Amino acid sequence: MAFFQSRGHDQLMAGYYDGNVEANMKTWMNAANASTARITGIIYTTWRNDYANLEKFIQKVRKYEK
Repeated sequence: MAFFQSRGHDQLMAGYYDGNVEANMKTWMNAANASTARITGIIYTTWRNDYANLEKFIQKVRKYEK
């Protein structure tokens, strides 16, 4: 985040859901919230074309909204 922030870019986080989201979500969101980067959003990312957990992902993201 610091790399793109230093260049003045807004950023979009791409959460990778096919792994262990419970372990990763906290890390992603804490990094975004602790950063002074301009995070404008987050997207659901899957490499398996599996959107079955999209709603669950969004619910977890909403828990971290400021």
